[in-house]
Order: sequence, then C-alpha cells, then structure tokens
Amino acid sequence: MMLKKESGLIQMTNKLTRSQRAIYNYLLFVVKKELRNNPNLRRFEANISDIKKYTGSQNSTHIKESILQMQEVKVSFNVLGKSKQDWKKDLGVILDVDVTEEGFVSFSMEEALIAVINKPDMYGMVDLKVIKGMQSKHSIALYEFISDYLKIGKKRVYLDDFKVLMGIDPQSGYKRFCDLNARVIAPAVKEINEKTSIALAVEPIYRGRKVSTLEFRFIYKDESKSQQKQFSKKEQFVKYREEVYKTAEGRPIFVYKNRDVVVDMHPKKQKIMVGYKTPNGVEWYSDKEALTVWDILMQNETVVREELWKYHCEDLPF
Repeated sequence: MMLKKESGLIQMTNKLTRSQRAIYNYLLFVVKKELRNNPNLRRFEANISDIKKYTGSQNSTHIKESILQMQEVKVSFNVLGKSKQDWKKDLGVILDVDVTEEGFVSFSMEEALIAVINKPDMYGMVDLKVIKGMQSKHSIALYEFISDYLKIGKKRVYLDDFKVLMGIDPQSGYKRFCDLNARVIAPAVKEINEKTSIALAVEPIYRGRKVSTLEFRFIYKDESKSQQKQFSKKEQFVKYREEVYKTAEGRPIFVYKNRDVVVDMHPKKQKIMVGYKTPNGVEWYSDKEALTVWDILMQNETVVREELWKYHCEDLPF
C-alpha cells in the first residue's frame, strides 16, 4: 500500500518512536483518502484493526497510548527545505485525539498539514508494507528520505541535518562518527538493503579530516544488477582500488602473510599501489604478487570495509 507523502512531511525531526512513525504514516494515508472524498473534512477516524494490519503493532492498548502520546509531540517539518511552501516550526503531528469509541481512534490535524496532505507539491512514494517490516525508527526515516529522491539516484546531506532527520541532537548525539555509523547508519542501510527493493550505499564526505556530509546512492535492485553487468572486471577493480585508497591512504587495511597490507600512492610512479608496512616504511609488492593481494582484498571486501570504518574514529572532533 503506497502513500504519496509530501516531501516536507518526510523531512521531519524524528521525535516519534518506531511504532509511532509507522502509525503516523497510516494516519496520513487515512487523512489523504478521506480528503479525496470530502476536502472540507477536518476530523478523521481510523480503525484500530487496520492500524494493526498496516503497521505491525498488535496491541490495541499500546496503539491507543502511542497515539495519545503523539498529540504531545511537536516537530519541525521540511528540515532540508525541499518544499518551497511556507512551513511553520514546531507543529503538532496530530491533534485532539479521542480513543473512547471501541475499535476506533479519531483525531484532527494542523490546518497547514491538511493542505499539503491533500495536494502535495513535491513528494515521495512510501510503501507502508515495507515500513511495517522494519524494526528501527532510523530505518524508516532513512527509507522515507531516499524514497523522496529515488528518481535522482543520489543525495548529499549535511551530517547535522542527517542527525535531525534521525531524531538525534546534532550537538550532543553521537559525537564520534564511528558510533553514529555503528548504531544508526550501518544498521539502517543493512535493513533497507535486506527488506526493500532498493540497493543503498553511503559514503562519508570529508572537510579536511572531519566528516561534514554524507552521500547516499540508491537504485532499484534490478537496475543495479543491470548496471553492474556493464562494468568490465578491470573497471570494477579500478573503482574498488580508488575507493580503498581514498579512505585508507597508507594505513593498514588487511593482514596478508603476517604483514600489514597498505594501499597508497607510489611516490615515484605516482599511481595507486599495494604494499606492506615495514619499520623503514612501505615495501611495494611486485606486479605479479600485487595482483594476488588485490584479488584477496576484493574477496574479503566486507572485512576490508570494516577496517576502513575504524579510520573515521581517530579521536577527531566531529
């Protein structure tokens, strides 16, 4: 079941829990459907059985409590400024909740939100069945975010803005990038890749030695497979070599024959080469052995990438 969700509503400060965000999306679906039949309607009603069906929440009492708590939540919408409409800050997500009628919940919404729900200017297509299967509020928020830019295929976002979209305080939350990656980014990317039809990758962008921006690249998986077939083995190798060098740049990334393997720019040949650490510097592999080492590195790509992530955490201020 697809929700045509206004970009400003997608790009909200994520103060809701996982269950609340899923429920909120379903309530938006209800509002949109009822407004289609009656544009002047200002009070809406949702069946709790349907909320269970489309959100994964199974406890009626918990659903009612979650919705009651949501009327106390105020958020900022349109965090990235994609929507050009005039968005007020600190709007309530839902208002005036009534859960007294057995099996139903009724509610209203801010007038400003009703307008964009009914006639979205810019929007992403959000699959409620996909959201139902997700376990993390960060996964849901990230999935919605990339759905908003899916036709483009990639999007850069400042690190602080990304934190806001995830519901993390930009100043006090996850000051070390490796912690943010380990607990928020990597699990969310993994869940999206496992549970959706989207192939997602993320790359940190540095300003000096500090991560300032994240670049997300995404594509439908069937398109991704088709594109991969277009690259020759040599092209895939060159791309992998450049990505490893960009992050590692002379630092150990793997152990081969009890030696710390490094990837760096050869000072004389001025090309990216592979070697190993010695007390006197880097000893470069011969061309023949280098091919073997590169083959091993590419076969162990997951291990290499885990090592590369550690270099985002070298006691740097973020």
